[in-house]
Amino acid sequence: MTKDNRSHYEDWCSVAVIPAPPGMRNYWKLDAEPETSQPCYFFLLQELRLEEFSWDEPRRDGTVGRCSRTTRHEPPYSTRVVGADLSDGELRPAIEDSNFAGTDVPETTPLTESTNSDAQQAREAR
Repeated sequence: MTKDNRSHYEDWCSVAVIPAPPGMRNYWKLDAEPETSQPCYFFLLQELRLEEFSWDEPRRDGTVGRCSRTTRHEPPYSTRVVGADLSDGELRPAIEDSNFAGTDVPETTPLTESTNSDAQQAREAR
């Protein structure tokens, strides 16, 4: 039996920077360590411009060859909004870190009563 060696790469292009509400944080979970967080000052609006799929395919001579297919998307693009990480003076999508856990408002953030209760309801709905 051969190993399934498929891969999928997505090229998300940041097209706009959006200020995040006060108190937003990006969270990371490291294996044996407690969850860590940093302030999230901005969100990035991103568009999916390109996708690449790769896989192994058996050949007639018994060997395995690598195949790929690239899809360049046209407007209107699929979009997403992600928390930005401000590292080394550069905004980058926090979601690209392998240990990224999410972006959220911490429970202890002193926000207005309605915003804080909305955030609590969202947490409880998960």
